[in-house]
Amino acid sequence: MANILLRLLGVIMLLASYSSNASLVITASQINEINDKLAKAASNCDFKASTKFYFKNTKFFNYSLISGVESVEEQNFDEAITSIKDAMAACPLKLDREEPIVEDIKVDDSGQSAEFIFESLHYLRAKDGTMYQSHAKGKTIFGVIDGRIVILESHYKGLSFEVVE
Repeated sequence: MANILLRLLGVIMLLASYSSNASLVITASQINEINDKLAKAASNCDFKASTKFYFKNTKFFNYSLISGVESVEEQNFDEAITSIKDAMAACPLKLDREEPIVEDIKVDDSGQSAEFIFESLHYLRAKDGTMYQSHAKGKTIFGVIDGRIVILESHYKGLSFEVVE
């Protein structure tokens, strides 16, 4: 009898876990809100808030042009988090303003994943007062893992970085 109760309890816990994941549905407004929070946190060099939506299996892809050929560097979670932490500790630049060129959110029919596609100009102020313009594009793929929205993949391509004042 105890064995049957333990099995039943296990099934109930499994169903409850599945139910809590299934009940969380990603919406475009949630993705907008998350992106706004991440942008503010990055601008303030707030490491904890900037990395809140990453998880141990997040993949990071950085695209660059080398001799006219596109190259992709993939970083695992530990490598990327170390780089982000070091950059946040130094905090050499602060976001002065952002000019979005493209912002598009695509949520899949199940509401369990979404893509945020972007292209933007960022104006960044250095501690010495120099203003830089960064032109970048990419996408962030979100998903529901263990009942919360996380970043599954981050794709970033820096197009230009130059002094503007």
